[in-house]
Amino acid sequence: ANRLPDTDADAVIKKGSDHYIDLRKWAEIRLVSSGLSRKNIFVVDMCTSCCKHLFYSYRADKAHRGSNAAVVCKI
Repeated sequence: ANRLPDTDADAVIKKGSDHYIDLRKWAEIRLVSSGLSRKNIFVVDMCTSCCKHLFYSYRADKAHRGSNAAVVCKI
């Protein structure tokens, strides 16, 4: 988190002396700074580990894995 530029500071979460990155917030900051309107950003609030019937998750299965992919494009 300490390697992020100041423009991404809103994506940093501080817990005690530890710092974490809110990846959803970071992605939103990056997309908006690239010119994408906030109204065109949609967040799917699903966890690959919690929804293992829909996604591959090594964290959930500890044995089998597959691949997940996402595509982002500006038209």
